[in-house]
Amino acid sequence: TVRQNIPLQELETKLLGVNHAEVGARLLKQWNIPEPIWKIVLQHHTPFDNENDVYNSCLVYLSNYICNNQRNNHCIEAPQAEFDERVWSHLSMSVSDIPMIVRDVTKKVEIAHQVLQIGMS
Repeated sequence: TVRQNIPLQELETKLLGVNHAEVGARLLKQWNIPEPIWKIVLQHHTPFDNENDVYNSCLVYLSNYICNNQRNNHCIEAPQAEFDERVWSHLSMSVSDIPMIVRDVTKKVEIAHQVLQIGMS
């Protein structure tokens, strides 16, 4: 995908006829997860298509963007579609907020790891 410069979800659809957002949404729906949640998963690459919950769809879109752009991430390296700049205004945020978000999330993940290690002892 990197050589062809095709975003992962487009390549998945082209090769498999379905992408990871669609698979995730189908699984959540099968597991009787409420529709508002699986719709956010379904549209996490196109948050403004989710007319019923654009705000939360934008949050997941931004989270996905941050994950895919971290050097030490566990995401598949693949080109992303161009970032939808409307997300910033919809969330009342800016790109300068990303370092703070990453710091806060990193701290919370470290705490979660500690709690899980204690619980597994």
